Amino acid sequence: MGSGDAPAPAQQASKQYVFLSGAISGVRLMAKEHLGRYRNSWDCLRKIVAQEGLLALTIGLGPTLWRNCVWNGLYYGTMAQLDGAAGAGGGAGGLMAPIDNPFLAAARTVVVGTGVGMMATCFNAPFDVVKSRFQALLPEERAARGYRATLPALAAIARSEGPRALYKGFVPKALRLGLGQTIGLMVFQNSMAVFGGAD
Repeated sequence: MGSGDAPAPAQQASKQYVFLSGAISGVRLMAKEHLGRYRNSWDCLRKIVAQEGLLALTIGLGPTLWRNCVWNGLYYGTMAQLDGAAGAGGGAGGLMAPIDNPFLAAARTVVVGTGVGMMATCFNAPFDVVKSRFQALLPEERAARGYRATLPALAAIARSEGPRALYKGFVPKALRLGLGQTIGLMVFQNSMAVFGGAD
């Protein structure tokens, strides 16, 4: 295969399975329902495939897509509107005025980005809870609770446990996403400026 060729469908599928298998085995290893069931990640992965089939590695894909699309759309869309297209520190076209001092510009980006990230987490956290429930429960447990699709599962959790259940683990998740993605955004913006990718 040449350097410009697209990967074969089998290669693309294997990359997806590697990502999803890591996600489901990680959730299962941490779930209190499964303590002592698995020795390590490989044992967990092997048992999931043996007992539930290869498609079990895709459990939680729907809620993961909802979670990521909501968060990324809100975070990067809002940051683009605030910061403009010119990179770190506010650029032409953004709602925030440019700052010439690079340290003040970076500090503002950290504060604003963390706040925007925390706001975006308010909207994606329920989907993260649904994803974790899908991945933590065995097929018969998911069926018994009626967890077959993302939005109906979201509604079922809210009805049976209350809206607060959709925000379990919110504070650490919001801080990790808000601050972590802001640092990543700043590294990307500054790398583009250094390597000539920015206008």
